[in-house]
Amino acid sequence: MLIYGAIVSALFARANGRAGGQRIETSLLQSAIALLSFRGLNYPHTGNIDDREGAGYNVIIPYGAYRCIDDDILIGAGTEANWQALCNAIDTPSLASDPRFITNALHCANTDALRGEFETILTMASADMWLMRFGAAGIPSAPINTIDKALDHPQVRANDIVVPAEANDGAAMGLLGIPFAMSGMPGKTGKAPPAPGQHNAEVLGNLLGITEAAIAKLADDGVI
Repeated sequence: MLIYGAIVSALFARANGRAGGQRIETSLLQSAIALLSFRGLNYPHTGNIDDREGAGYNVIIPYGAYRCIDDDILIGAGTEANWQALCNAIDTPSLASDPRFITNALHCANTDALRGEFETILTMASADMWLMRFGAAGIPSAPINTIDKALDHPQVRANDIVVPAEANDGAAMGLLGIPFAMSGMPGKTGKAPPAPGQHNAEVLGNLLGITEAAIAKLADDGVI
């Protein structure tokens, strides 16, 4: 993805007369370091080495995964307005004025206590109920989907991210489609990938010149 962006940038620069042809290079190592994002910036600027935090974030709280009665959900109250709205949405406005939690710095200092307060309330109802309530209040929140839930999501279906393709036996199987749309080149998914050994005869016979009898013997012997 990084090299794709670099190629597009180079083509744009050439088209606008800002540069001629360019050689572009990247690596998986460079990609991994770039993906550290603000985590990577913290060390050279402060000398601090971030510990593992799971789904959380150590300088904004509440921000991460929280347990409901049936599942975990993600909540990100990154502003004072979000924090006030969150306390109101869980029907505990007094939490916003609790001396332990009146600033984000105190949230971070008392993170275990704050999580305990939240999850005591959140575990009284389902994830879907809380997400509906938080969404109506404009609080950043989301479910933690398994793969099946993610691929069956109505918006995923509407964007044609999962598309049918024809398998070797004529049946339809789902494939992941093109993850972007281009009005002039819509594109489409081709046939499904071949089944294991589907092209044995073509490869061994046409490319390697092995006879049908020899191919049949290889199959009988369990070689292919």
